[in-house]
This record gives sequence, structure tokens and C-alpha cells, in this order.
Amino acid sequence: MRCGTIFLLLGTVFLLAGCRGPVVMINGEPVEVLTPKEELELACTARSSLVRSKILTPEEKAVIKEKDPEVRIVYSSSRTGDATISWQLPGRWVAVFIRGTFFTPSAQWMMKIRDNQPEWLDLRGQKPAPRKKK
Repeated sequence: MRCGTIFLLLGTVFLLAGCRGPVVMINGEPVEVLTPKEELELACTARSSLVRSKILTPEEKAVIKEKDPEVRIVYSSSRTGDATISWQLPGRWVAVFIRGTFFTPSAQWMMKIRDNQPEWLDLRGQKPAPRKKK
């Protein structure tokens, strides 16, 4: 019985050790990053929250369900940083931002929707500033 418990414990340790993400060097420090599977899980969670929102149209939700998002992650330390998961929709850009330690309750999630309309400044009524004389 004791031998079985030891094997179970060792198996759990090896399993958890295998679940660690890859380590990369950032500013000379080793930083554990998310695995591709974990990045996909973040994207799936973002997709799910957008599909449940009342802000998007059914057509936009259909595009989000079908289209793969663009995922960008900037790490500040191990498994911590800023992630942007975004979709380019017809006429709009939709993104979910995640800040903090990923996969923890303290991570902050925020959604942003931006219309693709360019912002134009109307400068017709303004006069140029007078030149200074030397």
C-alpha cells in the first residue's frame, strides 16, 4: 500500500512538472510563458465572453465563433503580463485585454470595441500660428 502511494505521488510530481510552460529569457531573466494550449484556452475564454455579450450583433458573434483571433502577449514576469486577443470584424475591431497573472482570479479582463471609422480633425477654421521674427 505504501509503495502505491509513493508511485502515485511521484506520478503527480512528474505530471505537474510536465505542465510547466516553456521558459524564455527576457531582460536576462528566465520567464515562464504560457504553452500554446494555454494561449488557446485564453482565446476560447475571451471568445466565449464576447459571444455571451449583448453589445455585439448576431452576425458579429458568428464571425467571432468562426474566425481565429490575433493573440499578442507581453510578459512582465513568469505567467504574468498583458495579453490582447482581438478580432477584426466588418466595420469594427473587437478585443479582450487581460492584465496580471494569467489563470488567476486577480487577472483583470476588459473588452474594447472600436469602429473602423477614421477620426478626422477639422482644421479649416484654424489659422496658423504667427512666425516669430528673429
